[in-house]
Amino acid sequence: MPDSAKEEILFLLAREREFKDPPGIMDVGDIVSIIPLAPSDTMEVLRELFMKSTVKKI
Repeated sequence: MPDSAKEEILFLLAREREFKDPPGIMDVGDIVSIIPLAPSDTMEVLRELFMKSTVKKI
């Protein structure tokens, strides 16, 4: 997956954290609806970020 997709998701999560305070919890469905990728591609990027521990499950 392109790094730009990862960057978009990380930016989105960072903004959520900034506006809602830590821990920056966001529903996966919201991320899928906002990111301009196919849902399966967005889920693939999210899985990759979780596997690399860039994003942690709460």
